[in-house]
Amino acid sequence: MEVYDSEGGTHDTRNSAAFIQWIDTLHTQRAVSDLKIISNFFLEKELAVRPTSDVAIAASKVRSVLDKLTPHAPALGGSPVTQLPRDRWWKLFIEGRYHGSGNKHREMIFDLEQSPGFYNAMMKAFDKWLSACPSPADKVDFKRYHAMHAAVTNCVFKLNDKVSERATRRFIPVPHELSHYTNFPIAVTGHDISWESLKEMNDDGDIGTYKTLMANLHAPKDVLEHWVERDWATSLLTSNMSNQLLWGTAYEQSEVKGKVNGLFERYHRERDQAQQQSAKKARVELKLRAIVRAIRALHVGHFYADANGRLNTMLLLNYLLLQEGFNPVILHDTAIFGGALRMYDLVTAVREGMEAFEQEVAESKKPQLSSLRGTQGARRCAICDRPALKALACGKCRGPAGYVCDGRLCQPELWALKPHEPRSVIPLMNCLCEACA
Repeated sequence: MEVYDSEGGTHDTRNSAAFIQWIDTLHTQRAVSDLKIISNFFLEKELAVRPTSDVAIAASKVRSVLDKLTPHAPALGGSPVTQLPRDRWWKLFIEGRYHGSGNKHREMIFDLEQSPGFYNAMMKAFDKWLSACPSPADKVDFKRYHAMHAAVTNCVFKLNDKVSERATRRFIPVPHELSHYTNFPIAVTGHDISWESLKEMNDDGDIGTYKTLMANLHAPKDVLEHWVERDWATSLLTSNMSNQLLWGTAYEQSEVKGKVNGLFERYHRERDQAQQQSAKKARVELKLRAIVRAIRALHVGHFYADANGRLNTMLLLNYLLLQEGFNPVILHDTAIFGGALRMYDLVTAVREGMEAFEQEVAESKKPQLSSLRGTQGARRCAICDRPALKALACGKCRGPAGYVCDGRLCQPELWALKPHEPRSVIPLMNCLCEACA
C-alpha cells in the first residue's frame, strides 16, 4: 500500500524497512498530526477493508510512535493501567523476558519477527477492556471471552506453518476460530512440571488420563492413589515418543461454549465465596487463587485454534485482576499457566507481576537522565530531540552536561510541574556531566 506524505511523495508499506525509517523520521520531527493522518486515513481504513501483513506492521509502527509522542494521551476510564504512560503499556502484553537490552525492536518485536499487527491489536484491546476498571458485578461469560479473542486477533498475522507455501505467503491471518482436537506441550522453560499441579487440575475435573500412563511417567504414589481416570475431560495428559508430556484436547467445537461457561461459573462461585471472608488477607488470597485457577484451566483447555496466550494470560488475567481491585501484572513468562505450576506458585508469580507493574509506574515518573549524556556532538534536546538551543551546566564542574531546547517547545506540561512533583524535568537542570557522574 502506498501512503502519501505532506510533500506529495509516496511510501510503500511493502518495503517495511524503508517505511519504518520514514516513520522514525516523522518521530524525530514530532509530526503528530501527520502520523495521525497516516494512521486514521490510510492504514486503519486499509486494514478494515483489505488487511495484509505489511499494512499491519505499518499500523503497529505508527501507533507505537504516536504512543511515544503522546504517552499521556487521556484514556477513557481511569484504571491502574492508565497510571503507566502509553509508551510502556507494551510491557503488560510482551513478557518480561523480552524487556532487556537484547530486544532491539522493543514493543515491535512480535510484529517484526512473527506476528504482524500484534502491537496495534493489543493496544486497541487494552483501550477497550482495561482502560476503565470493570465492575465486579459484570460477570464474564463465553460471549465476552469470544469478543476478547476477536479483539486480540483482529488484523493480526502469524508465520505460515506450511513450508511449501511460505515462499509466497510468509504470513497468514491469525484465525478467530474455536479449537477441537489438538496437542501442545505442557513444559515451561526454567520450571519442572509439578505433579501437585496435575493433581489439582485432575481433582477439579479439568484434565484426565489413565493411571498406566501416569505410572510410566513415574508419578508419585500419592498422585497415583488419588488420580481419577477419565477420558471426557477438557484436556488429556499424553506423551510423545520421547516421553515429553503433552496436552491433548478432547472436545468438539460444539462443546466449547458449554465448557467455557462452566469454568466461568466455577470462578464466580469461588470469587463470591472469597468475598464473604471477613479477614482481608484471606479474602485477597482466595480471590487470587480463584483467578489463577480460572486462567490455568482456560489456558490448558486451549479453546481457540491460536492466540490463547494473549487472550488468557495478557488480556483476561488483567481484566479479572482489575475487576477485583488488583493491579495488572508484568509477567516474566506467561507459559507458567500451561499446567506445569501449582496454584501456590502461580499466585506468587501474579503477586510478583503486580509488584513489577508498580515498579514500572514508579520508574516512569523519574526524570530520564540517561539521555542527557553523550549528546554533545549532536547537540539535540535531551527531552524532545529537537535541535538544542542551550547547554546544561554540570552541577559540579560547570562544564556542559547536556543540551535542551528553550524548555517550552518540548512537553510543556512537564516543565510546568514543580521540582518535587513526579516527572518534573526541573531536576535535570542539576545533572552532572559524564566525567563528574
